[in-house]
Amino acid sequence: STQSTWGAEGVRTVHNFEKPWFQTGIMFVGMTLCLILRAFARMIKSKPPTALTETTNLLPHNSEPQPNSQKNLFLISVPAIFDMIATALMFSGLVFTTVSVYQMLRGAQLVFCTLFSIVFLHRSLDKYNKIGVVLCLVGIILVGMASLLSEDPTAIVVPKWKQGLGMVLIVLSQIVQAAQMVVEEFLLQNVKMEPLVICGMEGVYGMVLLGLIFMPFIQMLPGTDAGSLENTIDSFTMVSRSSPLIFLECMNILSIMTYNYFGLSVTMELSAVHRVILETMRTLFAWLIDLMLFYWFTHGWLGEAWTSASYVQLVGFMVLVSGTLVYNYTLLMHETEWKEIESDMHKSLGGSAGATNQALSFASSYGRT
Repeated sequence: STQSTWGAEGVRTVHNFEKPWFQTGIMFVGMTLCLILRAFARMIKSKPPTALTETTNLLPHNSEPQPNSQKNLFLISVPAIFDMIATALMFSGLVFTTVSVYQMLRGAQLVFCTLFSIVFLHRSLDKYNKIGVVLCLVGIILVGMASLLSEDPTAIVVPKWKQGLGMVLIVLSQIVQAAQMVVEEFLLQNVKMEPLVICGMEGVYGMVLLGLIFMPFIQMLPGTDAGSLENTIDSFTMVSRSSPLIFLECMNILSIMTYNYFGLSVTMELSAVHRVILETMRTLFAWLIDLMLFYWFTHGWLGEAWTSASYVQLVGFMVLVSGTLVYNYTLLMHETEWKEIESDMHKSLGGSAGATNQALSFASSYGRT
């Protein structure tokens, strides 16, 4: 977006709203609102448990989380710092790439998350995991090649070295975000913290660290943004003087809050396969919306055009999706079997404890206890 605003030296200028650190702060605001959602969810669920829920609570994946102690809440500052660095790197890379390439390169997270899980969580890989990682690597390479080969005459000219820098920043962000996810997995599975608490407290820590340390430091560093690496005063000035920016930032906050809430809800209430499919559809829809903006709504002003390199990008996207599904094959099959056993247990509550023992035995076999 562009907005007419006073520059650092009192000269009225029109410039692009390219503020990766400000956008990171907006993300943390949306995450903080998850604490409100948690409070609301606890309020509407505060009713006496029935005999059925008391029985199903024997299952480990439905057990109540442990109390959120101050020590555990402090631990959330670690993934919050990772999240802040990763998001700033991602938004910085997005300045030099298209939305579709940005979304697809985020598939690198699976590769690095796998490596960190092996090193720090001592997790072993089966053949589907290994094939999935290789496919994701091939898909990432194809998407990167498509971005460098793309020649869109209607787009703002970005030098090839800047496009390459943007992709490097996005891949680096996925390394940091993979570390964040490994820490979050430890907090969820070992510490047994509530997902919405983790998300909300990450937002709180992120806003505090960003506002008190990182943003003032970035403001002092020299750069091209009104004399700073990123001028925070200029960011607020641009937003305050632009109704479209205010609307877009409010929608951004809302989307971040709902994305985190419903993403966790899908994982808990349905299954991992639904989450994998929806994550894939998000990337596809981002690309489709970008194309629709270019051809139908703004007639070349916003979005991205379809070029000859888009076919390479499409193939890379399909390989990435295949890699993600293959990687999760074993987990999805195990979860499907778990759901079937759990359903049988519900049906046999009237007389037999065999289904309960079978479910608990299956859970123990695959690390659910």
